[in-house]
Amino acid sequence: MLSPIEKHAVEVLDALAIKTLPVDVFEIARREKIELCPIKADDKFLGRIEFHPEVNRFLLFYPENRFLQNGRLRFSLGHELAHYYLPEHHAHLRAGHFHNSKPGFICDKGMEREADEFSAALLLPGAEMKARLRKHDFLTLTQVLKLAEDAKTSRECAAIRYSKFTEETCVVVVAQDGKVLYSITSDEAGRRRMGLRKGTDLPVSALAHSAKSNDTAVDGKGDLAAWCPNTFTRGQLWQEVICLGNKGRTLTLLSLGSEEKEEDEEESF
Repeated sequence: MLSPIEKHAVEVLDALAIKTLPVDVFEIARREKIELCPIKADDKFLGRIEFHPEVNRFLLFYPENRFLQNGRLRFSLGHELAHYYLPEHHAHLRAGHFHNSKPGFICDKGMEREADEFSAALLLPGAEMKARLRKHDFLTLTQVLKLAEDAKTSRECAAIRYSKFTEETCVVVVAQDGKVLYSITSDEAGRRRMGLRKGTDLPVSALAHSAKSNDTAVDGKGDLAAWCPNTFTRGQLWQEVICLGNKGRTLTLLSLGSEEKEEDEEESF
């Protein structure tokens, strides 16, 4: 069942007859007659949408020094378009409220989380996710990275979107210098209490400690109890990891093998 936010994203894609990847956020803005305004800005600025009543026009500001197909920038502009499309957000803009988009996928404010959800659903449509999962029961991290490449969105966005769409037991962990920045669980992993708290040290066995490449994912087994001490499930995980840039940030996809799931189901009777 689609969430209300995702329904809005689907309606936008259907109304504009957008059916293939990548979704062009700049073209969406142009078709909605939102004025595109490139500006000089530092790395902390990724976008802002404003309503100017004197000209009855929405203006979308973005950094002119960023490559237009940059996945993080495209996600942020999708986030700004959420403020235009979602009714409550739209009303806030018309009342004169706005903010700057900044790096970092997860935000504490409810409306910002809604905008993040909308952007992910806009750039990685549910129909595309279903099509890929029809071909494979699950996606490896390499396949998730290919999804990000095809959609021209960030690797984090693609991994999180997959975790929210799959029926598999998996956890996405983004870490900085060996400490958890955030983790996102699939529905089944959430039921098994497999989430990790922000600031938690990665286990010694985490492949993220030795990951070096931004281009190739590395994989191997991991101890479930070491990764997820609060879970009631026991056994081994499969961990796949890749570096995000050159500043100590890593993306890990943890998956629970079928043997562990079967063992857990037997113990529950």
